[in-house]
Amino acid sequence: MPRFTTNVAASPSPLHDTTHEQPPPHEAWHMHMPTSSDDEDDIILPGCRLTPESAAYMQRRAIKHHAALRHDAHHIQQLFQQLDEHERARIQAIQEAFRSTQASLKQADLAQHSRQVEDRDVQLDGLKRAHQAAAAAARQEAAALKAAADHAAQQAKLAAEQAAAEQAAKVHQEQERAAAAVAAALSAKQQEEQEKQQQAQQQQQKAPSTVPATPEQRQLKKRLTLYVQQISATQEQVASRTQAILTLLASTSSEADGEFATALLADRIVAQAEAQVVRLNSFAFPLAMVAVAVACYHARFSNVLVASLTARVGGLLDGHITGPTTKLPGSIDDEQFYDRLRGYFLFYGAFCSVEAPNHPHGLPHVWRWCARVLNALATPSSSASPAGVRAAAVALDAMLHTAGYRMGRVYGRQWDKMMQYVRGTVVPQLGDAPAIRGVRTRIHVFVEQGEWRAVPEGSVLKVGDDSSYERA
Repeated sequence: MPRFTTNVAASPSPLHDTTHEQPPPHEAWHMHMPTSSDDEDDIILPGCRLTPESAAYMQRRAIKHHAALRHDAHHIQQLFQQLDEHERARIQAIQEAFRSTQASLKQADLAQHSRQVEDRDVQLDGLKRAHQAAAAAARQEAAALKAAADHAAQQAKLAAEQAAAEQAAKVHQEQERAAAAVAAALSAKQQEEQEKQQQAQQQQQKAPSTVPATPEQRQLKKRLTLYVQQISATQEQVASRTQAILTLLASTSSEADGEFATALLADRIVAQAEAQVVRLNSFAFPLAMVAVAVACYHARFSNVLVASLTARVGGLLDGHITGPTTKLPGSIDDEQFYDRLRGYFLFYGAFCSVEAPNHPHGLPHVWRWCARVLNALATPSSSASPAGVRAAAVALDAMLHTAGYRMGRVYGRQWDKMMQYVRGTVVPQLGDAPAIRGVRTRIHVFVEQGEWRAVPEGSVLKVGDDSSYERA
């Protein structure tokens, strides 16, 4: 193909940048025939005009050049594809190596964990065997200790039984000696005591007042004496006699008759405590129930009743043991006096311990009395005579037998401590004189065996009885 060249300025070409070149005005167009093959670059001079052949040639050259570029682009694309495949293969190989390494590490971890589990199982087996051996040793030791404890308990039981048997034999001997002494004293003074008792009964029949009784007062005296004598150990009799006494007291026509009836009733109840309670200790409770029922309706009656008791036992009712005084025949050297004294305090303990909603003279009086008497017996003063100490011990024994159960229920552990004080301090302080030996033994047995925990005889009444009366 011919190559056209010119030195006239033309539009810029890709091969030559002649933007700023200005073709000379005298130059003309020249046409040169190609001197080389079609693959050589054409030199297009600026400012030349292309012939159709040249334009066709240039078009073919452009098409060929474009095809070459496309071929190069396709070749480059293939190279990039090969590079991508190589990279993907390399990445896949790396991933496979990573997975293989991870699997190896996992297998190594599993193997190590298995070894740790096996080691732990071995340790647990060892600990289990050690625990079983320790448990077996502990069971053997416990069995040995139990056998030793059983043996010691058996020995202690035998020793306690032997000591109790010895104590019981000693108590029995002391009781026999005391009974023999009492029987001897009674047989020596039997006639004299009968005469004194008759005189005492005659004095009890006298009216509390020195003023001559009116006909109404004589009728009150007769009926009150009958009602008190009709009291028996049944709920029906206690209720009926209480109602009869309250009705009689309410029917008095004057204040003087009311005072007379109140004093007379207190005197008759105390006389029953002296006569009946001495022979039948359990009768103290039905008699006390009637007295408490009357005192709940007539608050002054409890004061009159306590005054009547004080007139017979003196300051002992307040806890003083210098020696009680009495208006009854006999003296504190008289054995019959201590029997009557026991009857008074059996009744007084029952009177204080009867359960009632508005009791005017309840258990606090028992606690105060016990505290005073126990302190006095534990550290007796020089002014306390042996007879006064014996009288206080007799009163204490009676109070414990009738009021001990309720005191234990109400005061609980404090009462237990007081009983321990009686056993450990008061009883040894009483001494071993023949005159006090019997009551000392009774107090010791009562406290040692915890008899205050048992319901006292006579405190629970049966409803009724087929017989007309059941008196002491």
